[in-house]
Amino acid sequence: MRVRHLILLIAPLLGVAGCSKTVVTTLIFDCGDGTGVDPFYVCDGRYDCLNGADEVGCYSNWQCYNEREYVSPLVLCDGVNDCADASDEGYCDLEFYGIYICDDARFDVDVEVVCDGFSDCPDGSDEFYCEYTYLCENNVNAVLPQFVCDGVIDCPDQTDEIYCF
Repeated sequence: MRVRHLILLIAPLLGVAGCSKTVVTTLIFDCGDGTGVDPFYVCDGRYDCLNGADEVGCYSNWQCYNEREYVSPLVLCDGVNDCADASDEGYCDLEFYGIYICDDARFDVDVEVVCDGFSDCPDGSDEFYCEYTYLCENNVNAVLPQFVCDGVIDCPDQTDEIYCF
């Protein structure tokens, strides 16, 4: 369901004795044009905002070993640990920055083709660890779409929460 106006969902819930109430609020992703959409529609591959803002910043990003973090494939093998577990440097040719070693360890590819939707490694491993996620504005970290506008800051630059109302 598309949301065209600021909506604050308030659901009073009566307690057992009928005396207490709890207020539940849902954040809305701000399209930037005076409208908003439910965060469920952010990074779903469809333009739900008229201006397409809900798909801006959504890319196929690389999943760190810990399976909780994602980073842009462009920061793989750059000599900087961007994943907390340093796994973004684990599939790399130690002699050359920007070279990703395929799982079979017999082939390597440039990081620019990792997570591009095409298998460049013969075993397809340059696409195995990729997920369509929201790329934080620092262009390094990424979060799963369900963590955008959930009220919890996941991006180091807070961009997963600043476009919400």
